[in-house]
Amino acid sequence: KSKEDTRTAETTITRLQTVNAQITTKVETLQQSLADATKDKEDALYNIIHLENEMDELKSNRDKLSYELFQAQSNLKLIGSDSERMTQQFRSEIDHLLKERTDLENNIQ
Repeated sequence: KSKEDTRTAETTITRLQTVNAQITTKVETLQQSLADATKDKEDALYNIIHLENEMDELKSNRDKLSYELFQAQSNLKLIGSDSERMTQQFRSEIDHLLKERTDLENNIQ
């Protein structure tokens, strides 16, 4: 019976060693997965911060462009007003010159 008990104990020890090795392998795999997940999380956080900075820069550029567009539209309105005023002024001058010419022609006759 002692031999049988010894064999049973040896078999149990062997099975325990196998299970222990499997557990050790799984723990190492889980530790590696955790390390990978931690690195992925850090990379994701870095990317989020980078994207937030880019977004802030794009918003700033948008605001600058909006201001420049407003300025360009204002300038265009001013140019339009100036152009209209100058056209009116030229028409008045031309009308005046035409009247003078007509007067001169009438005086010549």
